[in-house]
Amino acid sequence: MNIVIFQYLREVQKQVKLRMLWLIAGGALISFSVLIIGMNFKPKYETSVTIFADNQNVIKPLLEGQAAVTVPKNERIRIVQETMFAPRLLDRVVKATMGNQRIVTGTDEMEEAMTELRKTITLTAPASNYITISYNDKSPNTSFKVVNKVTSLFIEESAQNKRAESKSAYTFIDEQVKSYK
Repeated sequence: MNIVIFQYLREVQKQVKLRMLWLIAGGALISFSVLIIGMNFKPKYETSVTIFADNQNVIKPLLEGQAAVTVPKNERIRIVQETMFAPRLLDRVVKATMGNQRIVTGTDEMEEAMTELRKTITLTAPASNYITISYNDKSPNTSFKVVNKVTSLFIEESAQNKRAESKSAYTFIDEQVKSYK
Protein backbone atom coordinates (compact mmCIF):
# COMPACT_ATOMS: atom_id res chain seq x y z
CA MET A 1 0.00 0.00 0.00
CA ASN A 2 2.91 2.34 0.68
CA ILE A 3 4.10 1.78 -2.88
CA VAL A 4 0.75 2.93 -4.31
CA ILE A 5 0.81 6.11 -2.23
CA PHE A 6 4.40 6.77 -3.26
CA GLN A 7 3.50 6.32 -6.99
CA TYR A 8 0.45 8.52 -6.53
CA LEU A 9 2.53 11.30 -4.94
CA ARG A 10 5.09 11.05 -7.74
CA GLU A 11 2.32 11.42 -10.36
CA VAL A 12 0.91 14.47 -8.55
CA GLN A 13 4.39 15.99 -8.51
CA LYS A 14 4.72 15.51 -12.29
CA GLN A 15 1.33 17.12 -12.92
CA VAL A 16 2.18 20.11 -10.69
CA LYS A 17 5.45 20.60 -12.57
CA LEU A 18 3.61 20.49 -15.90
CA ARG A 19 0.98 22.99 -14.81
CA MET A 20 3.52 25.16 -12.98
CA LEU A 21 5.32 25.92 -16.22
CA TRP A 22 2.03 27.08 -17.76
CA LEU A 23 1.27 29.26 -14.71
CA ILE A 24 4.73 30.82 -14.75
CA ALA A 25 4.50 31.43 -18.51
CA GLY A 26 1.04 32.98 -18.12
CA GLY A 27 2.17 35.20 -15.24
CA ALA A 28 5.22 36.35 -17.22
CA LEU A 29 3.04 37.10 -20.26
CA ILE A 30 0.62 39.18 -18.17
CA SER A 31 3.50 41.04 -16.46
CA PHE A 32 5.19 41.93 -19.75
CA SER A 33 1.85 43.02 -21.25
CA VAL A 34 1.24 45.39 -18.35
CA LEU A 35 4.82 46.67 -18.63
CA ILE A 36 4.49 47.38 -22.37
CA ILE A 37 1.13 49.11 -21.91
CA GLY A 38 2.53 51.20 -19.03
CA MET A 39 5.52 52.28 -21.10
CA ASN A 40 3.24 53.58 -23.86
CA PHE A 41 1.22 55.86 -21.57
CA LYS A 42 2.61 59.31 -20.81
CA PRO A 43 2.93 60.03 -17.10
CA LYS A 44 0.81 62.76 -15.54
CA TYR A 45 1.75 64.54 -12.38
CA GLU A 46 -0.93 66.03 -10.18
CA THR A 47 -0.19 68.75 -7.69
CA SER A 48 -2.80 69.96 -5.28
CA VAL A 49 -3.00 72.30 -2.34
CA THR A 50 -5.74 72.84 0.20
CA ILE A 51 -6.14 76.33 1.60
CA PHE A 52 -8.34 77.77 4.31
CA ALA A 53 -10.51 80.47 2.77
CA ASP A 54 -11.67 82.68 5.61
CA ASN A 55 -14.91 84.21 4.43
CA GLN A 56 -15.69 86.07 7.64
CA ASN A 57 -16.87 89.58 6.98
CA VAL A 58 -14.98 92.44 8.64
CA ILE A 59 -18.22 93.87 10.01
CA LYS A 60 -19.43 90.52 11.40
CA PRO A 61 -18.36 91.25 15.01
CA LEU A 62 -20.39 94.47 14.89
CA LEU A 63 -23.47 92.62 13.69
CA GLU A 64 -23.59 90.01 16.44
CA GLY A 65 -27.14 89.01 17.18
CA GLN A 66 -28.22 90.06 13.70
CA ALA A 67 -29.07 87.62 10.91
CA ALA A 68 -25.89 86.00 9.68
CA VAL A 69 -25.26 85.60 5.99
CA THR A 70 -24.03 82.13 5.04
CA VAL A 71 -22.58 81.32 1.68
CA PRO A 72 -23.31 77.86 0.21
CA LYS A 73 -20.37 75.64 -0.76
CA ASN A 74 -21.06 75.94 -4.51
CA GLU A 75 -21.17 79.71 -4.22
CA ARG A 76 -17.81 79.77 -2.43
CA ILE A 77 -16.23 77.73 -5.21
CA ARG A 78 -17.74 80.06 -7.81
CA ILE A 79 -16.37 83.13 -6.01
CA VAL A 80 -12.90 81.58 -5.69
CA GLN A 81 -13.05 80.49 -9.33
CA GLU A 82 -13.93 84.00 -10.49
CA THR A 83 -11.03 85.43 -8.51
CA MET A 84 -8.56 82.75 -9.55
CA PHE A 85 -9.52 82.67 -13.22
CA ALA A 86 -9.49 86.43 -13.70
CA PRO A 87 -7.52 87.26 -16.88
CA ARG A 88 -4.98 89.45 -15.08
CA LEU A 89 -4.13 86.65 -12.62
CA LEU A 90 -4.01 83.92 -15.27
CA ASP A 91 -1.84 86.19 -17.43
CA ARG A 92 0.68 86.34 -14.58
CA VAL A 93 0.47 82.57 -14.05
CA VAL A 94 1.13 81.84 -17.73
CA LYS A 95 4.09 84.22 -17.82
CA ALA A 96 5.57 82.81 -14.61
CA THR A 97 5.13 79.12 -15.41
CA MET A 98 5.54 79.07 -19.18
CA GLY A 99 8.24 81.72 -19.41
CA ASN A 100 10.34 79.70 -21.80
CA GLN A 101 7.73 80.25 -24.51
CA ARG A 102 7.70 84.06 -24.10
CA ILE A 103 3.95 84.41 -24.58
CA VAL A 104 2.84 88.03 -25.03
CA THR A 105 -0.27 89.40 -23.32
CA GLY A 106 -3.27 89.80 -25.62
CA THR A 107 -2.15 87.31 -28.26
CA ASP A 108 -4.02 84.21 -29.34
CA GLU A 109 -1.32 82.08 -27.73
CA MET A 110 -1.98 83.75 -24.38
CA GLU A 111 -5.73 83.24 -24.74
CA GLU A 112 -5.21 79.56 -25.58
CA ALA A 113 -2.88 79.12 -22.60
CA MET A 114 -5.37 80.80 -20.25
CA THR A 115 -8.25 78.72 -21.62
CA GLU A 116 -6.20 75.56 -21.13
CA LEU A 117 -5.44 76.57 -17.52
CA ARG A 118 -9.13 77.21 -16.87
CA LYS A 119 -9.92 73.72 -18.14
CA THR A 120 -7.18 71.88 -16.27
CA ILE A 121 -7.18 73.62 -12.88
CA THR A 122 -9.81 71.99 -10.69
CA LEU A 123 -11.32 73.52 -7.59
CA THR A 124 -13.14 71.52 -4.94
CA ALA A 125 -14.43 72.27 -1.47
CA PRO A 126 -13.71 69.22 0.72
CA ALA A 127 -15.06 70.95 3.85
CA SER A 128 -16.49 74.30 4.79
CA ASN A 129 -14.02 77.14 4.29
CA TYR A 130 -11.45 74.84 2.65
CA ILE A 131 -10.66 74.98 -1.05
CA THR A 132 -8.51 72.41 -2.87
CA ILE A 133 -6.69 73.54 -6.01
CA SER A 134 -5.40 70.76 -8.30
CA TYR A 135 -3.53 70.74 -11.59
CA ASN A 136 -2.29 67.89 -13.85
CA ASP A 137 0.62 68.14 -16.26
CA LYS A 138 3.16 65.88 -17.92
CA SER A 139 5.97 67.80 -16.20
CA PRO A 140 6.21 67.71 -12.40
CA ASN A 141 7.92 71.13 -12.34
CA THR A 142 5.20 72.79 -14.40
CA SER A 143 2.49 71.19 -12.29
CA PHE A 144 4.11 72.46 -9.10
CA LYS A 145 4.80 75.94 -10.50
CA VAL A 146 1.22 76.42 -11.73
CA VAL A 147 -0.38 75.40 -8.43
CA ASN A 148 2.15 77.41 -6.43
CA LYS A 149 1.67 80.57 -8.52
CA VAL A 150 -2.13 80.30 -8.64
CA THR A 151 -2.28 79.80 -4.89
CA SER A 152 0.08 82.66 -4.06
CA LEU A 153 -1.74 85.05 -6.41
CA PHE A 154 -5.10 84.02 -4.95
CA ILE A 155 -3.83 84.65 -1.41
CA GLU A 156 -2.43 88.04 -2.47
CA GLU A 157 -5.72 88.98 -4.10
CA SER A 158 -7.72 87.84 -1.07
CA ALA A 159 -5.48 89.84 1.27
CA GLN A 160 -5.89 92.95 -0.88
CA ASN A 161 -9.66 92.47 -0.91
CA LYS A 162 -9.72 92.09 2.89
CA ARG A 163 -7.61 95.24 3.30
CA ALA A 164 -9.92 97.18 0.97
CA GLU A 165 -12.96 95.83 2.82
CA SER A 166 -11.43 96.81 6.18
CA LYS A 167 -10.58 100.27 4.90
CA SER A 168 -14.06 100.85 3.53
CA ALA A 169 -15.62 99.56 6.79
CA TYR A 170 -13.37 101.87 8.80
CA THR A 171 -14.23 104.81 6.55
CA PHE A 172 -17.95 104.04 6.82
CA ILE A 173 -17.84 103.74 10.62
CA ASP A 174 -15.72 106.90 10.87
CA GLU A 175 -18.24 108.84 8.78
CA GLN A 176 -21.10 107.51 10.90
CA VAL A 177 -19.33 108.56 14.11
CA LYS A 178 -18.66 112.03 12.70
CA SER A 179 -22.28 112.42 11.61
CA TYR A 180 -23.52 111.47 15.10
CA LYS A 181 -21.22 114.04 16.71
